[in-house]
Parts: sequence; C-alpha cells; structure tokens
Amino acid sequence: MLNLLADFVVRFNAGLKKHAKCIYVPYSNTTIKVVRILFSYNCIVSFSIVTGNASSTLLIKVVPLYINNESTIRGLELMSRPGLRLY
Repeated sequence: MLNLLADFVVRFNAGLKKHAKCIYVPYSNTTIKVVRILFSYNCIVSFSIVTGNASSTLLIKVVPLYINNESTIRGLELMSRPGLRLY
C-alpha cells in the first residue's frame, strides 16, 4: 500500500474491533506523529518501534487503552482523498 497513513487507520480500526492487545502498523514519519498524538491524548497505553523479520522493516507496536472492555477511542477516520490531502 502506498499510503501508509491509510494502512495505519485500517489496521488500527480492525485491531480495535477485535479487541487486540497490540496492533502492529508500518513505520512512517507521519504515522509516528499520529501515534504520539494518540498517546498524548491517552487513547493508547504505549507504543514502541520494533524491527521486523529478515527484511529489516520497522513496525510500530501500538497498545490501545481499554476501560471496562471498551476502547477509549471508537475508531479513526482519514478525511483525505488523492486530490486533497487533509490530516
């Protein structure tokens, strides 16, 4: 996928839907900025950057925050389209 931010949104929402303990998303500068914002607003418990398999790709491990088996965030939505980028 060329748009790593869109990939992040899809993986994050799918992880929340499954009540995943951690979500692995591809690393990009924009993605790490979004993860830091989510962390500053207490939407996630923690995050860390981990190296992948033999291809040495970087992944971000995101741990969402659940209170009473409910996520503190319901989902993310990307408002951009190819002709107009909004973040």
